[in-house]
Amino acid sequence: LRGMVQGGIQVQSEKKSQLVNLHFESHDPEFAADVVNTAAEAYMALSLDARLAQAKVSTGWLSEQVENLRAKVSEAEANLQAFQASENLVDSTKNQELIKSRLSALSASYINAQNKVSQLEERYGHRHPSLIAARSEMAELKKRLDDEKQQAVGSQVNDFKLAKLERDAATYRQLYDQFLTRVKETSLATQYTIVDARVIDKAEVPAAPVSPNKRRIVLSYFGMGLMLGLFLIWSRDRLDNTYKNPAEIEQRTGLPVVGVIPYLHSKKDRQLPERHYLDNVRSGFAESINHIRTSILYTNVDHPPKVIMVTSALQSEGKTTLSSNLALSFSQVGRTLLIDADMRKPRVADIIGLSRAGGLSDVIAGQAKISEAYSRDKESDQLFIMKCGTQPPNPLELISSKKFQMMVMELRESFDHIVIDSAPVLPVSDAIVLGNNVDGTLMVVRAEKTNRPAVTNALSRLSKANVPVFGIVLSQVTAKNISYYYSDGSYGYYGEYYGKQKQATNS
Repeated sequence: LRGMVQGGIQVQSEKKSQLVNLHFESHDPEFAADVVNTAAEAYMALSLDARLAQAKVSTGWLSEQVENLRAKVSEAEANLQAFQASENLVDSTKNQELIKSRLSALSASYINAQNKVSQLEERYGHRHPSLIAARSEMAELKKRLDDEKQQAVGSQVNDFKLAKLERDAATYRQLYDQFLTRVKETSLATQYTIVDARVIDKAEVPAAPVSPNKRRIVLSYFGMGLMLGLFLIWSRDRLDNTYKNPAEIEQRTGLPVVGVIPYLHSKKDRQLPERHYLDNVRSGFAESINHIRTSILYTNVDHPPKVIMVTSALQSEGKTTLSSNLALSFSQVGRTLLIDADMRKPRVADIIGLSRAGGLSDVIAGQAKISEAYSRDKESDQLFIMKCGTQPPNPLELISSKKFQMMVMELRESFDHIVIDSAPVLPVSDAIVLGNNVDGTLMVVRAEKTNRPAVTNALSRLSKANVPVFGIVLSQVTAKNISYYYSDGSYGYYGEYYGKQKQATNS
């Protein structure tokens, strides 16, 4: 029972006051009131006992100190009197005044004697009795003055000792008086001790129970849930700095979104997404690639761009998937060349199943002819592939050479469309150098993956190098974000495509 009472009493202080509230909950209303009232009375009694005990301890200690100080005062005053009697001294201040007075009188007499001698020397000769007497008197005064000075110097030691004894006696006397006053005050406090706490409102037997308050509980949980939900929404919005839909990209970058690439749900489609266009010409994925192709061609109707570079801010954003499928799409309308210019991490040759040797780097290095560096795609008659070639130690030097520029100019004459798969912008500078040899650039941004600062920095670097950017392609977009982008209903095949994908996945 004692543990239940001690653990159940709650003490709450009022702000900006010295009031304290006691709370105790019990199934018995009378017991709850008795516990609070008893606790208040017990606290006041305990406080009174503590103050009395402390006062008694303080009184005993102070009394002991007073006795010790009284003995020290007596000893210090006795030492002072004994020293004054032995040295025939008054207090140090008066002794110094007497010495100064004697020195002043002797100095004045000596000065008068000097003046008298000077006057007699002017009037009489050196053997005149008056002059001799005056000189004798001046010498006597000089001797007395010197003796007095020596005596004053000698008495300084006694003066210092006398001053120390006087200070000791005064200090002990002051401490004694202070402790004696404190003893009297403590004795009075012990006799008239007042409790420093009192009960303002006694606890009364409650008329109604205070818990459980169902309404308060429901409102509390509702408020907590609402606050938690708002906090999670705010945290997600603040921490997630990726792009989710095309409208958000256009608003933040100021560049148009030329198309979106849907996310491939089934494992079969994700095995080789770079060639997905071939076997799924009527799928939503292929239509999105065709839409990007059309957007590029209509950027300049009179002089449509021929050489197009595909890049991204970072790795693994889908630029090779876009460049490969876009080249397949362009091959449907003209003779097309796909160039793997990512000499640091080439992937086009591995996707098609070709060896990397004998490609772009070999042509620039003079180890192969241009006609030997590309080959026809086995599955598309109008698509030709130029591999990366032997991976060089200095890719940037090769693509920034004049040979590369001349090679691009020559290829322009042989092909209707050229798609260049470039390295990412931020890790290396290859895309910036390549951008000066193309008609336009596509920036690939992976939905809900690529962060905004990376895209902003990549576009800033391209802009400073005067690299033209057609727009942005949002890759791996989910069905929800695609339907948001095409909410007007004119692209209904997306819903059909995703429906098939989901059915295939579920099966």
